[in-house]
Order: sequence, then C-alpha cells, then structure tokens
Amino acid sequence: GISGSIPIQFALSTSLPNIYSDLPAGTLSAEIGRFTQLTTLTLNTRLDISGTIPLQLAQLTRLQELYLGRSLSGTIPRELVQLTSLTIMALTYGGYSGTIPPQFGLMTLLKDLNLRNNRISGTLSSQLSQLTMLQSLKTPTNSISGTVP
Repeated sequence: GISGSIPIQFALSTSLPNIYSDLPAGTLSAEIGRFTQLTTLTLNTRLDISGTIPLQLAQLTRLQELYLGRSLSGTIPRELVQLTSLTIMALTYGGYSGTIPPQFGLMTLLKDLNLRNNRISGTLSSQLSQLTMLQSLKTPTNSISGTVP
C-alpha cells in the first residue's frame, strides 16, 4: 500500500489512469480533482479517512469506474453527474445520506450503481429511467421507497 500522501506530481502525469489504494488516515483532499487522467478510482474499504466527497471529484471527466468505500459521509454531490463517462459507481458502506440526486439520470453510460449500506432515503426519481444502460441497481439497507423507474 501507499504510506503518506500521494505526491501531487502524479496529478500532472498523462499516464496515470488508475488509483487503487489503501490510503493513509486523513481526508480525501480537493486535490483529487487534479488527477484528470484517471479512468478508475478505487479507494479500498479498509481506509481510515473521513469527511465528505470533495466536489472536485466531478472534474475527473475521464473516470469510468468509481469505488468509494467506508468512512466518507454526507450527501452524494449532484455535481458527480459531470462524470458522464462512468459505467460503474459504487459508494458503499459509508455514511452517505440524503437522496439519490435525480440528475444521475443524465449519466447515460452507467451500468452499475451500487449504494448499499448507507443512510440514503427518499424515493427513486423518475429521471433514473433515462439510465438505459443500467444493469444493476443495489440499494439494500437504505431507506429508499418506490419502484424502479
């Protein structure tokens, strides 16, 4: 695994397509938005990080797969809709709350949306019916009601 901080020089690399790591304790920094070449971001469930999803994550427009595990909390930023290349979004086993942003219906390449084991509530937006590529929607142990559009 990586110890210490990820050097910001990696963000300037044009050849760093993936980060898969158990990061050290701390928060997920706004600097993550500088890793614009990323296609996969996996922050393992053994993380000892805290805080919310930085809005700058939405700047990673090449991102195809996003896996954020334990320890993060707060609402799911609607700005993530800017990640139009995403095919997989897994925000699992965290403290995410609020609702699923209706704007997620604009993420038309999304095939797998996994939000299991959070504190998400509300109803599923009819805008999610625009996710014509969606093959899997996982929301167990949340307080979501309604039918899948």
